[in-house]
Amino acid sequence: MVLLPEAARHPAAIARRFAPVHRLLENKYYLDRFNEVVFAGGARLLGRGLWKGGDMALIDGLAVNGSAKLVGWIAAVIRACSRAISTTTRSRC
Repeated sequence: MVLLPEAARHPAAIARRFAPVHRLLENKYYLDRFNEVVFAGGARLLGRGLWKGGDMALIDGLAVNGSAKLVGWIAAVIRACSRAISTTTRSRC
């Protein structure tokens, strides 16, 4: 049997006596909160920025919608040229 001082046999009494130190150690020096706010929050902001800038603007805006607009524009030009050619050909016949 190990002989300990009376106070060491009662952890609750030690926690009360050294409350500020106990709180600091219990909260792991508040590093978890710091990591949550700084690193995780920064990563979320970066992810949101990449999502809005990269996915919404580049992929959805330029690649998908931009290519659809380009195809629509080319179709309109071809349609106009086709009508002009067919109108010209009919008048000659």
